[in-house]
Amino acid sequence: MLLSCHDGLESDAVGQAGQRIYLGPCGKGQQRETVSDGKSAARTMKKQISSDATILWKYFVPGWWIAVMGVLAVVVAFQTATAPAWILFPLAWIIASGYVIWFARRLKSVSIDDDFLYVSQGRKQIQIPLTDIKHVKENFLTKSITLTVNQLTEFGTEIVFVPEPLPFAAFRSHPIVQEIESAVQRRRSPTC
Repeated sequence: MLLSCHDGLESDAVGQAGQRIYLGPCGKGQQRETVSDGKSAARTMKKQISSDATILWKYFVPGWWIAVMGVLAVVVAFQTATAPAWILFPLAWIIASGYVIWFARRLKSVSIDDDFLYVSQGRKQIQIPLTDIKHVKENFLTKSITLTVNQLTEFGTEIVFVPEPLPFAAFRSHPIVQEIESAVQRRRSPTC
């Protein structure tokens, strides 16, 4: 039986054999489900933690940078062709374009539940046990998060994604970093 929480309100449901199951508050994009294995329990479903703007970061930003900034670099180079440093503008554009493409190619769409991290790029999706996450690092310059995993995956040992932006959070850690670290810690701790 699948139960959904709407509007972030607390909810409960009647499970098998009539027992009442408290589901608690649900956040944005979360759902709760009852698992029927003789015992009823509530478990969260997949929650997207990467930004919906990942597609823009991955495809639009590099295309825009290469086209618009490339034209500007060429125009500036022609305008300053007699100056000794005219090559600096196209050279800076080439170096910056390399970085933008490198960054964009690494971005993935990421979701999480109680047990796994779901990483996708295009049509390919893999799941990584939360216990395989070794390190969570936030880059304040690009506002991206890098997850380092113990095992080599199809996407490598580093998973990079951009979370939903927070207003006025220039030098503040994104709350999703703490959420991922807490989820990993819960999975690693023995259950009673």
